Amino acid sequence: MIATPILAAGDSVSIDTTAADALTATDGAISAADAGADKLLFWDESEGKLTHLELGTALSITGTTLNADSGTYLASKTLARFTAAKDNQPPATAFATLDTRNSIAVLDFDAATDEAAIFSGVIPDYANLASGLKIRLAWMATTATSGNVRWGVQIERMTTDLDADSWHTATLVTSAANGTSGIVTIAEITATALDGLAVGDTFRIKIYRDADDAASDTMSGDAELIAVEVQQVA
Repeated sequence: MIATPILAAGDSVSIDTTAADALTATDGAISAADAGADKLLFWDESEGKLTHLELGTALSITGTTLNADSGTYLASKTLARFTAAKDNQPPATAFATLDTRNSIAVLDFDAATDEAAIFSGVIPDYANLASGLKIRLAWMATTATSGNVRWGVQIERMTTDLDADSWHTATLVTSAANGTSGIVTIAEITATALDGLAVGDTFRIKIYRDADDAASDTMSGDAELIAVEVQQVA
């Protein structure tokens, strides 16, 4: 049984500012303020008051249960990483050449001939591929301090006869060299041509320099690829 305070004539009950977000007082009765939706009540130390906690991305309330959607939570997160020395599976011809720069392993892509590097991985079970894949290329110029490199990406879902290539349509991006040749540039490519790729699939990704595209690839000398990151698109 909840005790009801006895008020003398003329007395009233008011809610302090530290609880005004969460409580109301009417005719001497204290009640919860209607938050307008399912919310959590918590003490906000930075503001010094009792208030309602807003639900962020991938969180919801069902009845008295707080739910977290792990797939949404991992949106825009890394699905795979590849490095020049460890992960490259070069094609039989026209391959990027393994090199080092200040002991950093790089793959050299020629300025005159299209060359490629190939990496393979598995799409993790939490991935959401509805909006494609974001491919981030960390690269630098061997000597150039100006000009552009035309990078291309192709995806292969490894569900066909692997004695032959079955690359999907290329997605390309033009990326400018840094004004200092030893500073890394990040080229981002959002690929939606995924060859039917699905969660759990093994896949290959081909990274190449479209060197013979004279209009878009204008940088002299080699482009040095350091690493590749494959992300889920938000």
